[in-house]
Amino acid sequence: MPKKTIHKKNKSFTSDKITYIENPKILTNNDFPKFTYDGGDGFKTLKITLSSIQNNEQNGGLFGFFDNKSSNKKIPYNIDSLIYAEGGAMNYMTNDVTLVSSAKNGWIGSFLRSLSGATFFLSSIVNEGNKDGIVSLSPPTPGDIGCFYIPPGKTFIIVSNSYIASTNNLKISSVAKLGGVITGYGIFYTSIESVDNNAGLVWISSFGKLTEYLLKPNEKIKVDNGIILAFDSTIQFSTSLAGKGLLSSIFSKEGLISVFENNTNSNITIYLQGRSIKSYNDYIANIASKVYIANVASNLYLNNRPNSGLSIGNLSPFNNNI
Repeated sequence: MPKKTIHKKNKSFTSDKITYIENPKILTNNDFPKFTYDGGDGFKTLKITLSSIQNNEQNGGLFGFFDNKSSNKKIPYNIDSLIYAEGGAMNYMTNDVTLVSSAKNGWIGSFLRSLSGATFFLSSIVNEGNKDGIVSLSPPTPGDIGCFYIPPGKTFIIVSNSYIASTNNLKISSVAKLGGVITGYGIFYTSIESVDNNAGLVWISSFGKLTEYLLKPNEKIKVDNGIILAFDSTIQFSTSLAGKGLLSSIFSKEGLISVFENNTNSNITIYLQGRSIKSYNDYIANIASKVYIANVASNLYLNNRPNSGLSIGNLSPFNNNI
C-alpha cells in the first residue's frame, strides 16, 4: 500500500504512522467522521458529525450492516456513520442518532477490557436519519481530548480509562503488561488496533495537558507512572526505582517509575498527561481522611461536655446528623 503524505501545519506525516491529530482539518480522508471541540481549555467536549446510514444504503455501504430496529432490516454503514464510545461518555445527540450498549469483541474481551479501568459495555452510536447527525462526548475528568490516527496494521496502547470513542473499524481490546501491576495500572491496558486495510481514528482523554515526547535513538526517559498516557505497541518499557536506592525512592514519595528507551534507528513518540489521576485521588483521600478524623474528634469532645453547642465540626459533610 503506497504511503501518503498528510500535511500538518508546517509539518507532515506519512499515513503508515500513528499520529496525534491536533487540527481536524488536516484529515483529507472523507471517509472519517467530521469532528470539532467545544468548551475551554481543560474542559473540552468532543462533537462528532455522523453521516446518514440511509445515504450509505443507497451507496452500497463499506464496512458492515447495522440492525435497524425501526425498519427490521440491516442497513450498510460507513466509517463516518457509526462510532463506538465509552459507556457514560455521551452528553447529547440529535434526534435521529441512536445509542445501543454492546459487548464489542465478545464477553471475554469486554471483561478483560474492564480490568484496564474501562467500562464493560461500549455504546454503539449510529445516525439512522436522512441527514447528518451530531453526538457530543466527554470524559469524566478535566484535561485535554486528543484524536489519534491509527494506520492499517498498527496497535496503540492507552492506559486506564482514557478511552472516549473510536471509528467502528478499530478493534478495542486489552493487552497484558506485567509492569502495570507494580506501576498502579493493573495488568491490563486498553489496546486500539486497526485490523483491516483501512485507517481509523480514536479519541482519548488526558488528566491535564496532553503532550508529545520525542525520544531519539539511544535516548531514554524516566517517567512517573501516573503521567504515562499512550504509546505504540512496539515500544517497550521497564520499571525502576525513582531514586538511587530503596530509601531514597520511598522517602521522595516517587517509588517506582517507568523507563522508556529507544533502541531503534529512528525517533519514537510517547504521549504523556500533565497530571497523575492516581496521585490526585490519593491527595483527595488524604484530605477526606483528615476531615473525617477531625470531625470524629470534635464530636467526641462535644458529646462529653455539658451544654455543648453547634460548632464547625458539626457542619462537616461527614456528619451523619446533617
